[in-house]
Amino acid sequence: MKRYLILVLLFIAGGSTTQLWGQRMAPGRIGLEALVSTYSAAQPSDNYGLNVALTVNGRNGSYQIWGLGYSYRQAQYNGRAVPFEAYTFEGGYSFRLLSGASKALSFNAALSGVAGYETVNRGNTLFADGTKLLNEEGFIYGLGGRLSVEAFLFDHLVFVLQGRAGYFWQTSGQSLRPSAGAGLRYNF
Repeated sequence: MKRYLILVLLFIAGGSTTQLWGQRMAPGRIGLEALVSTYSAAQPSDNYGLNVALTVNGRNGSYQIWGLGYSYRQAQYNGRAVPFEAYTFEGGYSFRLLSGASKALSFNAALSGVAGYETVNRGNTLFADGTKLLNEEGFIYGLGGRLSVEAFLFDHLVFVLQGRAGYFWQTSGQSLRPSAGAGLRYNF
């Protein structure tokens, strides 16, 4: 009996990927996602976002998203860069739109609620020339949406390419913030 159990465990641990395809998006499975995005194609190093999210798979390849984000954007004033930084929390749901039977490649759409805190010019309200900054820092909230292409590189590792947009209220900056990005997700 021990020998049989050991053989079964070894088969499961070292099973081929073709037999494990059905478990790629199994309900209840948890994943950790890291994404890098840009808000501007002209200046990606000055307008970027970093996101870390926890995903919980649901039925039919859909999943919940619970994430933290940091975004850095710059606006220009008299030749000076004025930084806008936001720290956000996101909670939402991603729906599978299209995928093959193996779920090796899928197209998803997500809707989420976003809340956080935004700083403008790192809290400095006066410029060197004596001009006062009218933009204020404070709490922001809004809605987010994203379209993503997700490709399994291995049974647990997923490459994510996405376009996303967020609409924020109570912000001193732009209310609509589109971005494009890429990242990896590891499904445990």
